[in-house]
Amino acid sequence: NIDILSTAFRWITCLMVRELPMVCCVRLWDTLIAESAQSAGQQRGPLGAECSSAGFEALLVYFCACFTAYFSQRLQEMDFEAITLFLQQMPTDSFDDKKVELLLGEAYVLKCLFQQAPRHLECGSPE
Repeated sequence: NIDILSTAFRWITCLMVRELPMVCCVRLWDTLIAESAQSAGQQRGPLGAECSSAGFEALLVYFCACFTAYFSQRLQEMDFEAITLFLQQMPTDSFDDKKVELLLGEAYVLKCLFQQAPRHLECGSPE
Protein backbone atom coordinates (compact mmCIF):
# COMPACT_ATOMS: atom_id res chain seq x y z
CA ASN A 1 0.00 0.00 0.00
CA ILE A 2 2.95 2.33 -0.55
CA ASP A 3 2.32 5.28 -2.85
CA ILE A 4 5.49 5.09 -4.92
CA LEU A 5 4.14 7.74 -7.30
CA SER A 6 5.13 10.67 -5.06
CA THR A 7 8.60 9.22 -4.54
CA ALA A 8 9.07 8.50 -8.23
CA PHE A 9 7.82 11.99 -9.08
CA ARG A 10 10.48 13.50 -6.80
CA TRP A 11 13.19 11.26 -8.24
CA ILE A 12 12.33 12.16 -11.81
CA THR A 13 11.69 15.87 -11.37
CA CYS A 14 14.84 16.36 -9.29
CA LEU A 15 16.89 14.06 -11.56
CA MET A 16 17.96 11.99 -8.53
CA VAL A 17 19.94 14.92 -7.06
CA ARG A 18 18.36 14.42 -3.62
CA GLU A 19 19.06 10.70 -3.57
CA LEU A 20 22.59 10.38 -4.96
CA PRO A 21 25.96 11.93 -4.12
CA MET A 22 27.00 14.60 -6.63
CA VAL A 23 29.63 12.42 -8.36
CA CYS A 24 26.91 9.84 -9.01
CA CYS A 25 24.52 12.50 -10.30
CA VAL A 26 27.13 13.70 -12.77
CA ARG A 27 27.65 10.12 -14.00
CA LEU A 28 23.90 9.61 -14.34
CA TRP A 29 23.31 12.93 -16.09
CA ASP A 30 26.20 12.32 -18.49
CA THR A 31 24.62 9.06 -19.61
CA LEU A 32 21.14 10.56 -19.84
CA ILE A 33 22.40 13.45 -21.96
CA ALA A 34 24.35 11.07 -24.20
CA GLU A 35 21.26 8.91 -24.59
CA SER A 36 19.12 11.89 -25.59
CA ALA A 37 21.75 13.05 -28.08
CA GLN A 38 21.64 9.79 -30.03
CA SER A 39 19.75 9.76 -33.26
CA ALA A 40 16.07 8.88 -33.12
CA GLY A 41 16.64 5.98 -35.53
CA GLN A 42 16.57 2.32 -34.60
CA GLN A 43 19.74 0.74 -33.24
CA ARG A 44 20.57 -2.76 -32.11
CA GLY A 45 20.90 -3.14 -28.38
CA PRO A 46 23.50 -5.31 -26.63
CA LEU A 47 21.24 -8.36 -26.78
CA GLY A 48 20.28 -7.88 -30.44
CA ALA A 49 16.94 -6.30 -29.57
CA GLU A 50 15.63 -3.22 -31.28
CA CYS A 51 16.55 -0.29 -29.06
CA SER A 52 15.29 3.08 -30.17
CA SER A 53 16.74 6.13 -28.53
CA ALA A 54 13.64 7.41 -26.76
CA GLY A 55 16.16 9.41 -24.85
CA PHE A 56 16.65 10.92 -21.51
CA GLU A 57 13.26 10.29 -19.93
CA ALA A 58 12.93 6.63 -20.89
CA LEU A 59 16.34 5.69 -19.53
CA LEU A 60 15.68 7.70 -16.35
CA VAL A 61 12.46 5.78 -15.70
CA TYR A 62 14.25 2.43 -16.11
CA PHE A 63 17.10 3.70 -13.90
CA CYS A 64 14.55 4.52 -11.18
CA ALA A 65 13.14 1.00 -11.48
CA CYS A 66 16.62 -0.50 -11.11
CA PHE A 67 17.37 1.86 -8.22
CA THR A 68 14.25 0.61 -6.43
CA ALA A 69 15.10 -3.01 -7.21
CA TYR A 70 18.57 -2.47 -5.72
CA PHE A 71 16.92 -1.88 -2.33
CA SER A 72 14.19 -4.48 -2.85
CA GLN A 73 15.38 -6.97 -0.23
CA ARG A 74 15.57 -4.33 2.47
CA LEU A 75 12.23 -2.79 1.52
CA GLN A 76 10.42 -6.14 1.68
CA GLU A 77 11.52 -6.59 5.29
CA MET A 78 10.10 -3.21 6.41
CA ASP A 79 6.69 -2.10 7.58
CA PHE A 80 4.79 0.83 6.06
CA GLU A 81 6.30 3.52 8.26
CA ALA A 82 9.85 2.27 7.82
CA ILE A 83 9.43 2.11 4.03
CA THR A 84 8.07 5.65 3.94
CA LEU A 85 11.02 6.97 5.95
CA PHE A 86 13.49 4.88 3.93
CA LEU A 87 12.19 6.25 0.61
CA GLN A 88 12.45 9.81 1.92
CA GLN A 89 16.09 9.40 2.83
CA MET A 90 17.73 6.65 0.83
CA PRO A 91 21.04 5.34 2.24
CA THR A 92 23.19 6.21 -0.77
CA ASP A 93 26.10 7.98 0.92
CA SER A 94 28.33 5.02 0.07
CA PHE A 95 27.27 5.02 -3.60
CA ASP A 96 30.00 5.70 -6.12
CA ASP A 97 30.06 6.11 -9.89
CA LYS A 98 30.71 2.38 -10.35
CA LYS A 99 27.47 1.45 -8.58
CA VAL A 100 25.56 3.99 -10.69
CA GLU A 101 27.25 2.59 -13.79
CA LEU A 102 26.00 -0.88 -12.87
CA LEU A 103 22.44 0.41 -12.39
CA LEU A 104 22.66 2.33 -15.66
CA GLY A 105 23.73 -0.85 -17.44
CA GLU A 106 20.76 -2.72 -16.02
CA ALA A 107 18.46 0.17 -16.96
CA TYR A 108 19.78 0.20 -20.52
CA VAL A 109 19.17 -3.53 -20.91
CA LEU A 110 15.61 -3.13 -19.62
CA LYS A 111 15.05 -0.20 -21.96
CA CYS A 112 16.27 -2.22 -24.93
CA LEU A 113 14.13 -5.19 -23.98
CA PHE A 114 10.91 -3.37 -23.12
CA GLN A 115 10.87 0.03 -24.83
CA GLN A 116 9.25 -1.44 -27.95
CA ALA A 117 6.73 -3.40 -25.87
CA PRO A 118 4.48 -0.73 -24.31
CA ARG A 119 1.93 -3.27 -23.05
CA HIS A 120 4.39 -4.39 -20.35
CA LEU A 121 3.31 -1.30 -18.40
CA GLU A 122 -0.36 -2.16 -18.37
CA CYS A 123 -2.02 -3.47 -15.22
CA GLY A 124 -4.61 -6.17 -15.06
CA SER A 125 -5.05 -9.56 -16.59
CA PRO A 126 -4.76 -10.19 -20.33
CA GLU A 127 -8.02 -10.73 -22.16
